Amino acid sequence: MADMSTFKKPDMLESEVLVVEPEEAAYALYNDYARRIGFSIRRAKQRYRRGESSLTMRQFVCSKEGTKNAKKESKRSYSRNIIRTGCQAFIQFSIDQEGRYTAQRHEMEHTHDFSLDKGI
Repeated sequence: MADMSTFKKPDMLESEVLVVEPEEAAYALYNDYARRIGFSIRRAKQRYRRGESSLTMRQFVCSKEGTKNAKKESKRSYSRNIIRTGCQAFIQFSIDQEGRYTAQRHEMEHTHDFSLDKGI
């Protein structure tokens, strides 16, 4: 399996190509990296081929990506802790017809502190 340690610099994707298959391997790769650094991830955007059910793009993001939805919050009878801080860290894979996931874009800078427990 490929190693996320090759992605230490933002420009590494130009010189290093990361290819994995299937989606579980891509998720496991980024999740393993996230745990070692001290953050967690979630599945985010996905795109499909027109007229087909096969994926063409998949994005995994830091679990703190985005912001709180004010509309949903106003309907709740209880309050929740603010978890999302607008972090922009992500990795995006393009998916070819054979199901190979190729890392296309990524952002490794986080806007929050990492967990002290690296095994979250």
